[in-house]
Amino acid sequence: MVAKTSPKKSVSDRSWIGLGHGIFALLLILSVVFFRERTIHFDTACYIFNYVVTEDFYIAWERFISVPYQVIPLLAVKAGASLKTVLILQSMAYVLLPWLAYAIAVHLFKAIRVGLWLALGYIVTQRYAFYAPVAEVVCTLPFVAIFFAWLLRPANLWRHWSGWLQWLVGMVLAIPFTGGHAFMFIIMLLFSGFYILWSRFRPGWLFIWTSAGGLLLLLWGLWPALNQSYGASRVGQLTALGDWLRHPGDYIVTDLLINYWHQHYWLVTILFFAVLVELGRQKRWLVLAYSLLSVVGMVLIVGGLYTYLNFETYLMIDTYLIHAGVAAALPMAFLCTVPIRQQMHLVIMVILSLYCMYGIAKTSKYYTEREDFLLQMIETHTDGENPKAFVAFDANTSFELLWYDWAMPMETLLLTGVAGPKDVRTLEVMDPGRQDWNGWLDNPDYLALPEWYPPDSIMVSDLPPRYFALKPAVYLLPE
Repeated sequence: MVAKTSPKKSVSDRSWIGLGHGIFALLLILSVVFFRERTIHFDTACYIFNYVVTEDFYIAWERFISVPYQVIPLLAVKAGASLKTVLILQSMAYVLLPWLAYAIAVHLFKAIRVGLWLALGYIVTQRYAFYAPVAEVVCTLPFVAIFFAWLLRPANLWRHWSGWLQWLVGMVLAIPFTGGHAFMFIIMLLFSGFYILWSRFRPGWLFIWTSAGGLLLLLWGLWPALNQSYGASRVGQLTALGDWLRHPGDYIVTDLLINYWHQHYWLVTILFFAVLVELGRQKRWLVLAYSLLSVVGMVLIVGGLYTYLNFETYLMIDTYLIHAGVAAALPMAFLCTVPIRQQMHLVIMVILSLYCMYGIAKTSKYYTEREDFLLQMIETHTDGENPKAFVAFDANTSFELLWYDWAMPMETLLLTGVAGPKDVRTLEVMDPGRQDWNGWLDNPDYLALPEWYPPDSIMVSDLPPRYFALKPAVYLLPE
């Protein structure tokens, strides 16, 4: 009796799968090379500081989606690993989990198009955001990919199960959506709409009902956050979108987006239009129009969110602009299964991937310079006997050189602690609008943290000495 064997993948399939693995392998290498740049700044520093001190998961704004990314570094903390090791593992974890999702999509569910969409979506418009990996808009993509990979798996893969059971599996895979980000809803809508058009309005009832269930789960998880002041304010910022479209020259965000395109995305745009031309050759006019409108729409939404900007910064915009790349990656990935001009399409995707990797590596310069500036401030304002200091608020320093300074206490602790725990120091900005440190400045055990932390939430004596042997001392105040 001859044993049944699974059919071999075609050369074309192996090439596309290999491209995705190559993308994540390069991202993993970059995550190790630039681990400091990816972990010692902004929100990532805040997350790492909190779970290092508490030895427990840190969840902000009810974004439970960040928990899986903390498992490996948190285990390292509990095992007594050095801070440098923890930072490296955290940087790698933000690539390993998406890579695992990619492997599940292409190898377990055989959904090559979805896996390639995930791989390309991570790099097409990701530059500065590579160094802010804790951003929830980035963390959610692997879970969306696994969900849609289940729905788009081949017809001979677990399709003999009852419809209800297949729907239930989809709902289980959608559970992480309850801890996701609002932009996750937009990406799910974009993917669903794209596939409905790609399938020529024949996606199947299972796709429709499971996608609808996933969207409802996501909305249920988002509802508390949208009702909070932060979520409501973010949505409210879109009210200026109409005025921005009528008077684009009056807003600095227009110049930012144009400069951003010149610096990072001109070649991406050319390659994206090459994909649109191929869609036109195949007379997929609705897919072409939908793809173009999706990318343009995402850029307009991101621009509308930042019409309030009155200083030059690229970082936060990039964190959200990645979704324009996720939308652009849809036609790029789905064309891989069309047996027309495959070699040309593969060459275009390889060129795109290498160009994006170069762009990601190039933008590390900003974070390296920012780290050097923080070290200079530490040397200027502190010493071995006085390891804690406030620095005077300066708008140019806070918004032009540092982008934002709210995480400076955590950033400086990690930055000085990565070399060893003995010479740890910390800085905080003396913002004239804050009053929460009144009555605490004479306490040598006081640790100034961002204003949403109660003054006695984390004290110097609470810091783990194997990471932060911070000497108790009163804060030096600016002259």
